[in-house]
Amino acid sequence: MTADLSDRKTITEVLSKHHLWSNKRLGQNFLVDKSALKTIIKTAELNSKDYVLEVGPGIGTLTQKLCENARWVLGIEVDPNMIKILKETCSKYRNLKIIQRNILAIDLTKVLSQVPSYKVVANLPYYITQPVLRNFLETQDFKPETMILMVQREVAEKICTKKNDMSLLSVSINFYADPELIEIVKKDSFFPVPKVNSAIIRLKNIGIKYPEIKNIDLFFQIVKAGFSQKRKKLHNSIASGLRIENIEIKNILKKAKIDSNRRAETLSLNEWQNIYMVWEK
Repeated sequence: MTADLSDRKTITEVLSKHHLWSNKRLGQNFLVDKSALKTIIKTAELNSKDYVLEVGPGIGTLTQKLCENARWVLGIEVDPNMIKILKETCSKYRNLKIIQRNILAIDLTKVLSQVPSYKVVANLPYYITQPVLRNFLETQDFKPETMILMVQREVAEKICTKKNDMSLLSVSINFYADPELIEIVKKDSFFPVPKVNSAIIRLKNIGIKYPEIKNIDLFFQIVKAGFSQKRKKLHNSIASGLRIENIEIKNILKKAKIDSNRRAETLSLNEWQNIYMVWEK
């Protein structure tokens, strides 16, 4: 019988057996909420044909459920101590492969060379959330079909906001995917208990949603400049961020039909696209 890894007592026993405790530096907070675990699996819509990549499987709480519902699971774990535990808690699963590496240092095209498509499902440590998102959405050529992630609630809400409260993060994510906030998960759903609540999010339709934007670097230079001084009006922040004459920026915004007195957080992704298109002409 498989040990219940969503139970606090069991987690303590497993860690104690290996003379370990959760590593705060690596953001190890183990999920002990069965309902949240079910929501993650349900949201992933897994079937016997799916290939899944899990970032930071830890002791294997989510890993076990993934193995039971998917064709094949690849766990990327940086902590060798956790891998020792994984090999015990998930020993019965023949569809699991574990690699000890930093997810940010892996070329997924090589690692997943025999896989037609894949899903990312993970309970991400807070400190690595944004680098991991950038890695999958921006850096990797072989992008996932979908991503179901447990992240810090504040980050989830920034990612999934749609209007009047955009951020550089939300623009960046929405450029590559359609994000959706699935469920808020209270902090006492983890062991040890973190300081903040979490949330389950799903990213769908992953890819470059605006193929007409040919120079992605330029597009994000403009966006970053816009958010560089959030309290300033849009024309001031872009002019300052890119060291361009204010009058030139005002003319570009006028042609893009954007009020230059607005602030960056009020612009939609389509409006940023309009600014870019005028800029490139």
